Amino acid sequence: MLQAKGLEEIAALASALSPEKRRELERQLSLDGNPRFNEGIAVGLLRAVEAVAEQLPELNQSLRELAAVAAAYVLAEQRAYEEARRLTGTAQARAEIEEEIARLESGQVKIYSGEQILRELEEMEKEFKESGGGQTS
Repeated sequence: MLQAKGLEEIAALASALSPEKRRELERQLSLDGNPRFNEGIAVGLLRAVEAVAEQLPELNQSLRELAAVAAAYVLAEQRAYEEARRLTGTAQARAEIEEEIARLESGQVKIYSGEQILRELEEMEKEFKESGGGQTS
């Protein structure tokens, strides 16, 4: 596993990229897997950068940018998971979660499927459009 310091160093390069360039690179990377997968991409790119650093300088720049964006994404993801663990790791948070599960299981709170929600939204949209869509004449 790549040390956090290595991720921090390469991720710093991502801040020099324009937001458009960064979004473009993120799309190319498809960083929507699990955190270990995403970290593996970042580590692999960084190792590729190290391997071609001197032999292929023009390729090195592109790889460095990809590695920087991947590393920045991984670090942001790690921070988010750490924060989630911090918030949900307390005894009070666990008790609240258990209470909510009990309410769901007992039927006190109704569970809606994604399909039901989409159907209701479509119905609301249809009614909205039929009523003039909020237009004033």
